[in-house]
Amino acid sequence: MIDNSTKTAFNICACICAQDGIISSQEEASLAANFKLQFQINDDDVEALFDDFFETTLHIDSYLKKVTDTDLRKKITAIAQNSAAADGLALKENISLERVKMIWGLS
Repeated sequence: MIDNSTKTAFNICACICAQDGIISSQEEASLAANFKLQFQINDDDVEALFDDFFETTLHIDSYLKKVTDTDLRKKITAIAQNSAAADGLALKENISLERVKMIWGLS
């Protein structure tokens, strides 16, 4: 079972990657690899996270409010940046990433 903090972290990262209109196969692979490594989940869990992301109607700000731990915030922004840059960091993705860092007080 995937815990809520992992779901929230994934949804934030996926929201950032989707800012250019699509989550590319490179971004998808990077998200999967990073989440398996950093959150000790498996392929089925990653698939469930993607399914959940594409079915949700929540805005990224709803997820941002749920994350209060500074270390988790840093982990999320690092994964999001790495994944969004997997196919070239688009301007909208970069703006979204910088906005998240600003809201969370990260530099």
